[in-house]
Amino acid sequence: MGAGFNREGDNRRVTRVTSFVSLNSASLWNLLLADLATQLLPWHRYVVALHLIAVLFLPTQSVFALCICDFFLLPAKAFLTCLLVLSIVELWEDLQVALMLVALILGLWSLQRLWRMFIRQWAKTLLLLCAKSAYGNCEDYSHVSPRIRRFVLFTLSSSQQLSIARSPSFVQAELAILFKLASASLKERELLRHALQSCLRLLITLEDSMLLLDVCDKLVQSGVVSSLSKMLLVEDMEVKKIAIEILGMMSRTEDTSSILIGQDREILTSIVDTLHRYKLTSPHLASSACAAIADVCSHDVVHEFILATNACSVLLEAARLPGISNLQVYAARSLLSLSCGVAMQPSSSLEDGGGLKEEHARSQEVEERARDIYDLFFEFLTSKPPPPPSLCHLACQYFRKLLSRGHHDPLARLAISQGIIRILFLTLRDAGETAIVMEALPALACMTMTGEDPLLDSMKKLHGFLPAIHRLLTHQDGAIRRHAWIALLYLHGRLLCRSYGMISRRHCDEERCPICWNDYTLDDTVVVLPDCHHVFHHACINSWLVGKQGTSSSAINHDCPLCKRIISVVPL
Repeated sequence: MGAGFNREGDNRRVTRVTSFVSLNSASLWNLLLADLATQLLPWHRYVVALHLIAVLFLPTQSVFALCICDFFLLPAKAFLTCLLVLSIVELWEDLQVALMLVALILGLWSLQRLWRMFIRQWAKTLLLLCAKSAYGNCEDYSHVSPRIRRFVLFTLSSSQQLSIARSPSFVQAELAILFKLASASLKERELLRHALQSCLRLLITLEDSMLLLDVCDKLVQSGVVSSLSKMLLVEDMEVKKIAIEILGMMSRTEDTSSILIGQDREILTSIVDTLHRYKLTSPHLASSACAAIADVCSHDVVHEFILATNACSVLLEAARLPGISNLQVYAARSLLSLSCGVAMQPSSSLEDGGGLKEEHARSQEVEERARDIYDLFFEFLTSKPPPPPSLCHLACQYFRKLLSRGHHDPLARLAISQGIIRILFLTLRDAGETAIVMEALPALACMTMTGEDPLLDSMKKLHGFLPAIHRLLTHQDGAIRRHAWIALLYLHGRLLCRSYGMISRRHCDEERCPICWNDYTLDDTVVVLPDCHHVFHHACINSWLVGKQGTSSSAINHDCPLCKRIISVVPL
């Protein structure tokens, strides 16, 4: 009796397994797996086959114990797949119970994922603490075997997402260990690349500039710059690229940039040499070098860098390379940063012990490089066919900054004499991108805000100039509308520049500017607002207008800063 019952149960199991692997059941199997977005690997299929065999020969209690073992041992996909197999095969005849069990399986699957996540984070945290305590104070990793170095690198890299690894002290210690690992692995190129990549990822995650400044300051003081200079000598383009990107990240604040230049000027020369050497063979590496130079050159320390290296000539050569647009853009961006520095006089630190002759020579060198940069951006706007929009945008940005210095600047006067107003207008008229309009229009507005009649007359004589500026009053971008409004106020003569001593007393009884609160003198250049007749310094009202347009609001407030009366483009 018992033997017959067992034979009958075995036959029922064989029938269920046969039914499950049949053609009709395979469609249901694929449907379930598709709904769960489960992609089976080859070894998953072998595990499923073993579980099918286990269903044939093992009692129900043993199958349940097998599921518990699967929960702890198998990955999530394999665990879910095996439980689906066992539940459907065991309860094939009762579909309602099978569906309930499938829902239970999904719950267990989520629980297993959480369990494994907890175990993984706990293990990574433990390994991270062990690596920090064991190797954090180690000064020289050269005596440590490559296998242990790989283990430490793997532990640090895989633990960067943990909350404990995001604290400032941990980030600083982790970066120090990674740089030491990289310095000790100059001959193991793969290990060196992975260590530098982990360093770069950590620096990118430091969104807080103050934290980045503090970490980079301590790293520079610990000798990281000399380590990176050695890595620039490694004949591996990927290593050079990552090292240069790290240097660029460390140069994004003025203090760290000053430390870099003050501690090891040769490393900046190495970056320029890397750009010069690889600008043709590896444009991607050269682009990273240009980006690092741009980060360094965005601060006041740019002068010493300009005069100490041949950066300007190398960047000019890279910016003129045809067909390598990415490199051209990065080089032009670096030159745009350099142009802010070459317009200034050399700093006092360069004058010590040089004498007047040496000081004059350096000033002349800076002026020559400033003229070279000017010629490059002028070529971008006048070349036929026109350059890519990204280069045109940078050229307009350069001339906006140049013309905002005023007509007293020699290069600004040169640009006006060479017809930059007409060139910017044509660029503005033909521009298909808002970004170009955002740079070209403020440059023209700077010229109108001078209030000089010859400049205003030359603009009015340009065919289509006034209608084009009027059309921009309806542009969807609020900043563009404000710039157009400022330009039209001067072009239509609504704002006139006069000497304070020549304005009518009946229009003005104020003796001090309401914006800067300084007393007027007879020689001060002032502007009388057209409707309310309030008087302001010319520079003060311009600053107020530009400040109003710099807001992010889409609304335009055409009002007097004193009485809030509307300043209209045409007489009311």
